[in-house]
Amino acid sequence: MGITNLVPSVGPVAGAIVGGVVLAFYDIKQALWFLAFTAILQTIDGLIIKPKLFGDSFGISGVWVLIAMLIGGGVFGVLGIIFVVPVVAIGKYLIKNVYLPNKHKDDFKKD
Repeated sequence: MGITNLVPSVGPVAGAIVGGVVLAFYDIKQALWFLAFTAILQTIDGLIIKPKLFGDSFGISGVWVLIAMLIGGGVFGVLGIIFVVPVVAIGKYLIKNVYLPNKHKDDFKKD
């Protein structure tokens, strides 16, 4: 489970399936508990922990990270999920540090 969790998005699912199947040979009840725990853990990780971590390191709020990951994953799949947060961070930087300062300079030229 720990090794497959390194692969974004599909890794935890693959690890849960393999772990659940192996555990089912030993005890089906433990396999069901394992799958339920894994589903809850991955949901908390994906919806709360990762957006907060990515948001703090890239300077983007967790809500925008979550929205960007949902849109990027829906449009471009796994690659969208991987690359969308840096793209949004670059977009935010360009808007804040390039576009807005130049827009205000253009407003003064019109007067």
